[in-house]
Amino acid sequence: MTRRNQAAIVAITAVLVAGCGSAAGQVTVNGAVDAPVTITATSYSVTGRSGGDQLVKFTELASTLSNGSIAITPGPEPDSSRPDTSAEAIAMAQDGRVQLAVVSARTFDTLGVTSFQALQAPYLVTSNELADRILADPVAATMLDGTQPLGLVGLGLAYDFLAYPGGFGQPVLTPEDYAGKAFQVRPSRANDLLVQALGGTPDPRNGPDLEQAVADNEVRGNWEKFDGPTQPVAGEIFTANEPAFLRANVIVMNAKVFGGLSAAQQQALRTAAAQTREWMATRHEDPATLAAAYCSDSGGRIVIATPDQFAAMKTATEQVVSTLAEQDVTRTVIARIRELARDVTPPATPAPCEPDNHSVAIPELAADADQSAINGVWRLDVDAGVLLAAGLSELDASNNAGTWTFTLTDGEATYTEPRGRVCRMTYVLGGDHFLGIGREPGCNNVLPLVVARSGDQMQMTPWPGTATGVPLTGDDEGRMVPDPAGFAAAFFHNPFIRLGDAN
Repeated sequence: MTRRNQAAIVAITAVLVAGCGSAAGQVTVNGAVDAPVTITATSYSVTGRSGGDQLVKFTELASTLSNGSIAITPGPEPDSSRPDTSAEAIAMAQDGRVQLAVVSARTFDTLGVTSFQALQAPYLVTSNELADRILADPVAATMLDGTQPLGLVGLGLAYDFLAYPGGFGQPVLTPEDYAGKAFQVRPSRANDLLVQALGGTPDPRNGPDLEQAVADNEVRGNWEKFDGPTQPVAGEIFTANEPAFLRANVIVMNAKVFGGLSAAQQQALRTAAAQTREWMATRHEDPATLAAAYCSDSGGRIVIATPDQFAAMKTATEQVVSTLAEQDVTRTVIARIRELARDVTPPATPAPCEPDNHSVAIPELAADADQSAINGVWRLDVDAGVLLAAGLSELDASNNAGTWTFTLTDGEATYTEPRGRVCRMTYVLGGDHFLGIGREPGCNNVLPLVVARSGDQMQMTPWPGTATGVPLTGDDEGRMVPDPAGFAAAFFHNPFIRLGDAN
């Protein structure tokens, strides 16, 4: 039911245990030659997205490379209600709530650290190959040194994604498409300069607030990647030959904690960061393939800017590059990026494509049963393992797993997702059939289900031969895009448990 790529957080955090284990230099029971330590770590993004996946990989590598003397374990999550979970993760590493964090490089310039801004300079990093070369180049160490004034040690950089311009409702191809409009960007001074150079207004809203803003035509577009069905709402139109900048992640550690480790442990963490970067580079997918899948599988649309349109975008944003280059470190990194780019072959341009939404008619159901028959407050526990077994991605499983609370009252329903978002829908009961339809942005669902209630338990299963899905609007009103096969059966695998009466 949650199809949006949420900025919800999966954290992996740890506490340094001083003085535990064997004396330094002696072999411990786990085969390490250093006193074992446990380190808390967190990521600003979920497993299934780059930050969460990188932390999982880093955790495995740190244990192996340290011969088991370093353990990284989960701890407190960043506050997802804050405007920037990456900034919250940095603060947690600074104040000791955690000792290590995977964060977004774009956040640092909001904290006075400009050494990563070259990565966001418009139209410099335009391919995965170039991105990988930059992140593996010695110039990366220069960028990482910028974290020192914050009381942090930058262990390494890793790829996140190339950010493409996307429009809600209409494509964004020229500076005129940005002028006077609000564009969503994650907090970053470099990103703000980009929007302003194009005549737009930066808008930091995210999650449900952004979904509502898009529905109200308050936000014209953003910069994202076309790898899923919602960016943040279905059908965003991407300009696939204008990758604007690189989003990279930084693995940082509290400097005092890092200084308390042995030299071998410090090197193990740096090597783990480098190998995490190398591992991430093996996961790239061809942009042309992703673009085609975005249209065929996710109901999206891909457009291609003409040479004149692209030239106009570059001209309009040249001043951003010049402004960023006023900082010595940024100027050095920009020069190095341009050197590395000379030996990189540009990737093939994706082909434009239109959405293939495979839509079907929304089923109908006569309300010929007692509409109060399932009234009450109900709990549904959604199992990540069941979702994964049904073929869902780790991201979709993470976004949907957890406890959902439904309040059903005479055909009106509200439900609270595991991470707190509240959605509304209407429903009808006909015989043993249930048909729920929600149309709020981000909460838009069509749920044709069969109900079997026994006291305070209720099992819901999909109608035979009918899928759950997402309702369409406009000319396609009355139709829906079906969910992937097996999604509904996995989501509703467990029974609902009645908690009490609805107020």
